[in-house]
Amino acid sequence: MTVPTDDLGPLLSELLQEHAQLVDLLRPLPEEAWRNRPPSGNWTVADHITQLALLDEAATVAVTAPKRFATHARAR
Repeated sequence: MTVPTDDLGPLLSELLQEHAQLVDLLRPLPEEAWRNRPPSGNWTVADHITQLALLDEAATVAVTAPKRFATHARAR
């Protein structure tokens, strides 16, 4: 299945806006805050952001290079 990239403009624009908002929220965090763990979890702020980045990268590859994504997914 291929996704027509012409239809992705609005979605990509929204994702870029969300990314910019997240950067604005995180930029002022002092270094020690990145190591904080919420009371209900074991992941640090840095762990959560790393996971988001990995998922964003995988989603980007899935949309822009579906064959490469499928090959990579099958290899796991």
